[in-house]
Amino acid sequence: ELLANAAYSANKFVFRHTDKPRTKESAEYFARGIFGLSLEDSSPQLPDAIPDDRLIYNYENCPTWEGETEDAKQEKKKFDKSEFMNRVVNSVSQRLGFDYNLTQANVKSIYDGCRYQKSWNVTATSPWCAAFSEEDLKVMEYSEDLKYYYKSGPGKSMNLRLACPLVKDMFNRFSNVETRAEADNPVGVFYFSHATMINMLSARMGLTKDIPLTADNFPQQSRRQFRTSRVIPFAGNVLAVLYNCSRGESLQTIIYQSEDIVRYDGCSVGLCEWNYLKQLFSSFVQDSSCSDDSFCSNKNGAHVQTCAHFGVLSLVLLLSCFFAQ
Repeated sequence: ELLANAAYSANKFVFRHTDKPRTKESAEYFARGIFGLSLEDSSPQLPDAIPDDRLIYNYENCPTWEGETEDAKQEKKKFDKSEFMNRVVNSVSQRLGFDYNLTQANVKSIYDGCRYQKSWNVTATSPWCAAFSEEDLKVMEYSEDLKYYYKSGPGKSMNLRLACPLVKDMFNRFSNVETRAEADNPVGVFYFSHATMINMLSARMGLTKDIPLTADNFPQQSRRQFRTSRVIPFAGNVLAVLYNCSRGESLQTIIYQSEDIVRYDGCSVGLCEWNYLKQLFSSFVQDSSCSDDSFCSNKNGAHVQTCAHFGVLSLVLLLSCFFAQ
């Protein structure tokens, strides 16, 4: 409804992407789609990427986070040495007719072939997938989930800190609409980033709630919410919508994760009063640490470029945020 017959205006629609060609192209083609442009039409002149973007690409300029990457692999490494993974290697090797066990790297390559081909054509059966039983695939999935749970997800507190400015920007933009602090609030804000940023943002917004994933509790995690295939799939996104109801009711908000409604506790089937979410988020976005990136320093303690400003949406192809007025 907001975008029906809309024409691009830099004041009305805010676009932002990283300096990578894939996010630039995602932004351009997304803009073509929402503004009804054909391939023959000229693309909207979107803003250039911000060098060393401290909002939607801040982890790239955070040596402290980079330095913890190896530590984040520990649970995955432990699980990959477990009996669960050993059984998968043995099972796949036997199923393919080998009289010796393949290496775990071999099995991982076969798994990658299976899942990538399936993602490209969901109705077809990849021959690589025939090497695995259903239980084998669950084990392989959990190994991958452990990697991203700690690398950029809820498993590390630093990931939540890096995503805080994004949530703060959404908080501030919605608050500006609520108070009419700015006469020219944009109708839509669209940020195009990467899987790492989407994962961090999802963690900071509490979009998945689980007991911590570890190498030792795989059998208890069959109903976990955190799955990389759901949190950061191809074209994964987070969308926040603010509704201004015409009958005098309070402002309402819905959060979507890759087009699925997020059902926050205390909300009605995903529809939340803005005041409720504002209270939920204010506990961390109004904390001084949310805009303090001094922890992003190198080993000599030299600061690596402070955050100049904050933002709101992001996408691995996008995290998009609409403002309904």
